[in-house]
Amino acid sequence: AASLMLPAARFATFGRVVPIMETAGARFAPLARGLAAESEVLTLVNPRNLRPIQGPAEMTGSRVRSLSRDMRANGYDNAFPIEAVNIDGRLIIRDGHHRAEAAIRAGITEVPVRVVPVSPGVARQMALDAAEAAALRAMRRGN
Repeated sequence: AASLMLPAARFATFGRVVPIMETAGARFAPLARGLAAESEVLTLVNPRNLRPIQGPAEMTGSRVRSLSRDMRANGYDNAFPIEAVNIDGRLIIRDGHHRAEAAIRAGITEVPVRVVPVSPGVARQMALDAAEAAALRAMRRGN
C-alpha cells in the first residue's frame, strides 16, 4: 500500500514533533485499538467517520458553504486539524464541526485529526451529546 505524507505534515504535540503518516485508504480502526487514553495522536481520518456532538441547529450553513467552497478550490488546510476524542473506538468531534462537514461536502476523504485524551466524565458526556446529535439529525431527515 502506498504511503501518504501531507504537506507541512509535522505538528508540535506536547513538546514533540509528530509526523502525520498513514497508509492511503487505511481505516481508523487499527489506531483505535492501540490508542492509549492518556496520549495525544495526530492522524488522517475520513471526515465521514467522525461523530459530531453539535446538532443541526448549532451548525451555521453559511460558514459550512464558505469553507466547502474554499476546500474544493484549495484542499483542506492541514494547519487546522480537527480535534476529536476516541470513545470506544469512535471518534467524536470536540472542535472542528464546521470543517468536518465542509470537508464532506467538498468531497475530501482524509483530514488531519488530533485525537486528544479526556477524563472519563467528559468522555461519558461527549458520548451522550453525540447520541443526542445523531437522534436530532435522524429526526430532521425523517428517519
